[in-house]
Amino acid sequence: MGLQSLQYCAFWVVVAAVYLHLPVRMQPVFLLGASWVFYALAMPAMLPVTIALAVFTYLCGRGLAWRGGAYKTAFLRLGVIGMLGILAFFKYNGLLGGVLHGWRAVAMPLGISFTSFAAIAYLIDATRGDCEVETSFIRLALFLNFFATVTQGPICRAGALLPQLSFDAAASKVKAENDNALTGDTTTDSVEWGLNLTVPLYNAGESRAKIRQSKYLKWQAQEAVLEAERSVKATVSSAWEYMIANESKIKAIQDQVKANEIALDGVQKEEALGNRTILDVLDAYQELLNSKVNEVTARRDYYVSGMNLLLSMGKLTARDLKLGVDLYNPKKFYKETRDKWLSLN
Repeated sequence: MGLQSLQYCAFWVVVAAVYLHLPVRMQPVFLLGASWVFYALAMPAMLPVTIALAVFTYLCGRGLAWRGGAYKTAFLRLGVIGMLGILAFFKYNGLLGGVLHGWRAVAMPLGISFTSFAAIAYLIDATRGDCEVETSFIRLALFLNFFATVTQGPICRAGALLPQLSFDAAASKVKAENDNALTGDTTTDSVEWGLNLTVPLYNAGESRAKIRQSKYLKWQAQEAVLEAERSVKATVSSAWEYMIANESKIKAIQDQVKANEIALDGVQKEEALGNRTILDVLDAYQELLNSKVNEVTARRDYYVSGMNLLLSMGKLTARDLKLGVDLYNPKKFYKETRDKWLSLN
């Protein structure tokens, strides 16, 4: 069933029509069943994997509420490592074909990336206390496997989509002094408590707006990275072309120096025969001197352009240039000072 096919649109319409006519307590069960039917129609063989991931996340979440301290950290690590390991297996198991003879690649389940990262976000939020540990497997499985969001997201925080139940209580005691001897002082005791159930039915698009904002910020950051990459490539290319141009310039000036040397020799011989004057010889010397100065200047420009090329490549460092100096080692100084509260040396 393609996501842009008429079958998918018809499936959406049928699910929405049935959902609106069901009792409230049956709506989550129906949506979860419809989501699993969607998985079965898309990739029947991977439906057990999808259900198993939801069960694994539910058990890890229940483990977070079972014990505190080190047990909570252990269940969090188990959930995160397990989800990342499963995701890595399905994404890269095809590479095993080049190592293990006869290995057949296993198809990646639909929405495995969304399910894995949504489960990790839920476990982290539950560990931090940003949301309560979900006790209903149906609601948690629907949060992870809802067919309308599993292929393209968004990956929401668990507290934004799951119902939240909180308990509030307050107690007070007020003593009022009274001058009347018959009644005396009066004391008032009051106790207030209540249960708050928050069900995210409609929040004016706040969650979706935050999701869109996160996506646009992500795209903006990606564009910034691409712009920086293009800028670095342009700088390196410009430095390289400038260095090549200076190298060609050196060769041209060297040919000019040889020509001026030959010209000077000819002028000196003509001056010996009386056909040239001392002034002509001095002019030839000046031309040769100017060409040699130009050669030195071109060599200097060549070396500077080479350094600029190394700078643009990030190679103009003491380590890359193999300079005979002591290199700064941050790990060494950190180990020397990490346990010192007062440093007097």
